Amino acid sequence: DAVLSALQALMERDVLSDGGHISQSPNYHLSFLKTLIEIRAILELHDTSLDVLNETIARMGAWLQFLCHGDGRFALFQDNLMEDALILSRVVELSAASIFSESAALPSGYAGLKKGSVCAFMRLRGTQDRSQAIGIASCEISDGTERIIVNCGMYTGSSKSWRQAMHQPSAFSTVCLMGEMAGSGEAMPVNATQDVQDQQDRIIAHVGYPLANQLHHERFIELGLDGNHIKGKDSIQLTESINPSTVPALLARFHLHPDVRCQLQKEGGITLNLVSGAKWVFSCTYPRQVSIVESVYLGYNGKPQKTLQIIVTIPIQ
Repeated sequence: DAVLSALQALMERDVLSDGGHISQSPNYHLSFLKTLIEIRAILELHDTSLDVLNETIARMGAWLQFLCHGDGRFALFQDNLMEDALILSRVVELSAASIFSESAALPSGYAGLKKGSVCAFMRLRGTQDRSQAIGIASCEISDGTERIIVNCGMYTGSSKSWRQAMHQPSAFSTVCLMGEMAGSGEAMPVNATQDVQDQQDRIIAHVGYPLANQLHHERFIELGLDGNHIKGKDSIQLTESINPSTVPALLARFHLHPDVRCQLQKEGGITLNLVSGAKWVFSCTYPRQVSIVESVYLGYNGKPQKTLQIIVTIPIQ
């Protein structure tokens, strides 16, 4: 009984109300869930069942399933790799997971918008957050099994500089200050506002948080119910009366999956060509502020792979 009581206390401490792990890392979540499933199997060998264990496993399985793209693998957010789709599918099966709604904002700090073959995820601030979240407001977008907008991922090698680089805001598809160093701006969002609204013609995810001293960032992502268009809006507000000319340049980064090919359009947009032949078009209000530069992707086993990123320089008015 003492062991089972200790197990229950551990689950209450480390598993949040929506089934997410306290670390907010999908990889740590998976490891913890697999351990709980193994413990359940051992208890079953001794004809012992614990309802709270079964319920926790089911909630964690649903959370895991929710945070997967159409390829059946994890979205890349906080200290995680994509993981193998077959392993994730098997874990979900063993967990007897209940099903989340297609679109939701999870208390553990993630929003998902899903319609048809399109998935859009955004990093929120966990309402039960007891750790330092990274990549606030970053997003990932996929169409079917093909990823389009991604975050850089997690480095698994021995280089300290690479590990630090993958924790910088610039390693995520979000807004950051030019030249921002690792961790800066990430410990501040303690009063974030966020929600997901399921409206008649679209689904909207929203998060607002302090980006840095005297700067407030809000991001809206809308997914049309036809699944054919995604609209985003980044808004920067000065929280005090300061001279805008003193504010460092703000960059909205959109890292692309290595399989995506870019083609600049004469009218200012960027065609994103997928391997399947599908095409998406990236456009923004300030086409002259858009550039395409090199980036890296570490979704496959944590090893750097060359790719590109779209950068939009946000004017401060």
